[in-house]
Amino acid sequence: MSLSRTPGPVDHEADCEYPCCDEDAVACVPDPGTIAGKRFCDFHLALWADCDRGDWDILDQLDVRHLAADDSFLKLDDAPPELERKVRYERIGVDHRGLAHYIVPGRRDDEAETIIVVDADLELVDSGTIPAHATLEDWVDHIKTDRRWVEVDDRFHPRRGDD
Repeated sequence: MSLSRTPGPVDHEADCEYPCCDEDAVACVPDPGTIAGKRFCDFHLALWADCDRGDWDILDQLDVRHLAADDSFLKLDDAPPELERKVRYERIGVDHRGLAHYIVPGRRDDEAETIIVVDADLELVDSGTIPAHATLEDWVDHIKTDRRWVEVDDRFHPRRGDD
């Protein structure tokens, strides 16, 4: 077994190496912190290329750009700050799958807060409620621990600097 991995498409089944991601890897990219490089799913491949660790040109050179997700929010600012549906939703953040989370603000103490999750086409992916006994901070921490945030909106970041 070799320590190094050839950058490019993944030719055998492997897990994405992004923390808390359980998707299948589609490509391996160079990683200056390791000899072996990193294997990522389609979303984390796109995220890697879009941030300061990576580069879209490298994906072109490796012939894996077509494997990178083009249907996800890569940055928080890609998601609108508010959505008007039956009620007004305010953006909370973007999770490790590239989905944007929104909340209906201003609940009463005895009401549960409504959360919706949308894809880059603003189509509903999931919805739910935060129980009345929990806080938005509890829910943000739950997502942070169990899945991960790409970025949380400053208006709803309960503990700035904890990431």
